[in-house]
Amino acid sequence: MSVRETIDPNSSLWGWLAFDLWFYRTQRGLSLAQVARIVKATRGTVSNWEAGRFRPNDDHLALLDEAWNTGGHFQRLMHYARTGHDPDWFKQFIQYEKSAEVVRVYHGKTIPLLAQTEDYALALLRAAGRMREAEA
Repeated sequence: MSVRETIDPNSSLWGWLAFDLWFYRTQRGLSLAQVARIVKATRGTVSNWEAGRFRPNDDHLALLDEAWNTGGHFQRLMHYARTGHDPDWFKQFIQYEKSAEVVRVYHGKTIPLLAQTEDYALALLRAAGRMREAEA
């Protein structure tokens, strides 16, 4: 199974863009090298776009929309992919967290739950007026 075959167009807007780049190219019977000439990029770059490893820029997609007369299809996909939710963000975060030697969390008002002590929790309750000194 090729990397391109693992791209699910329903997984994200970026997946849809990668799939459509491959789909439109193959429907026209074009090679990666032929598309690379249209967008003024390398064959490998186009291959990486279709595999979802790289993301094309606006200029490349404008050239494709013009050459293939898509009415701005790829430029619209790019716009929505950039502004839409990326469902893979947490997977990327977990990978960074796994490889980190130190994880620092900052919040100006509270301490993360796992780092809270009993004294801290009591002080919060007192400050919120939910507990008096005598109850501690």
